[in-house]
This record gives sequence, structure tokens and C-alpha cells, in this order.
Amino acid sequence: MRDEFRPAMEAAQEQLADQEKQVRETKKAINATCVLAKVDPMYLDVEEGASKPASIRADTFYGKRMSTAAREYLEMRRTMSLGPASPREVYEALTDGGFSFDTKDEQTALVSLRATLRKSSSIFHRLPNGQYGLLKWYEHVKAERNAAKNKEVEEEDEEAEAERNG
Repeated sequence: MRDEFRPAMEAAQEQLADQEKQVRETKKAINATCVLAKVDPMYLDVEEGASKPASIRADTFYGKRMSTAAREYLEMRRTMSLGPASPREVYEALTDGGFSFDTKDEQTALVSLRATLRKSSSIFHRLPNGQYGLLKWYEHVKAERNAAKNKEVEEEDEEAEAERNG
């Protein structure tokens, strides 16, 4: 990096840290108002150590299909501004929420969960950092996939036409 840009970048980072602090303080104030109104806090992500929704009860995912439970968990995270999650985080949340993996050990359950997330590409999307989010969150990815599918269909149609004519 060129040294003449360093002071500007550091100043911008300081400004960003101040803005993030203000946002956290505003969220805490809203949460305090929620407590006074006797409703659940809206922003659980501002509490120390918050990495998963506090609304996960022992039976939240009990009796559900794995893909349904994982989708619901990711939606919960999104409402808390936590976004995508690693397969390990999804596994722990599902376990905490009463989901029963039909395996004898944790490692096999994780493998099964990863396979479900990977194979259900119409629901889940793997980010470059290995975390998973819901495909509907990433409109540009859906557009790219649709364009690729359309191109494949066109190529198949052209090949079929060539075979008929040829």
C-alpha cells in the first residue's frame, strides 16, 4: 500500500468505528425501550457474545426436516443482523433447538448438514469464506445462475436441432 493513503484510511476507519459505536448505542436504547414495553428486545446482536439468536428454545427445531430447520435458523440470524453462518454454527444452533440428527456422532452429523446445505442450492448459498446464507439474500447470484441455466438450455436446444437436421 502506498504510504500517502495510510492517514486517510486510518481516519476513515476511526470514523467508521465511531459510527458503529453509535449504532450499537442506539440499538441498546431501542432494546431498553422494548423491555419497558414488555416485549422481546429487537437487537440481540449488541449483547456481549451474541452470535446466535436468543429466541432458540429447546424445541424450536424439534421434528423438523434438516433443510427447514437450517433455513429457519439463517432467517433468525438475518433478523438479528448476524447474516450467514458457518456449518458449525448452524449445527450448534440446530442441536440447541432440539433438532435430532440421525447419526451416532457429531462429525457425521456435520458431514450430513454440509451435504444438505451444498445440495439444496435452490435454498442455500455458500459464500467464498465457507459460510452459508439463503440464496434469496443474494439477487446477483440468482441472476448469474439463471443466465447460466438459460445458456445451457439454449445449447441443448441447438444440439437437439442439429441432430434433427443432420
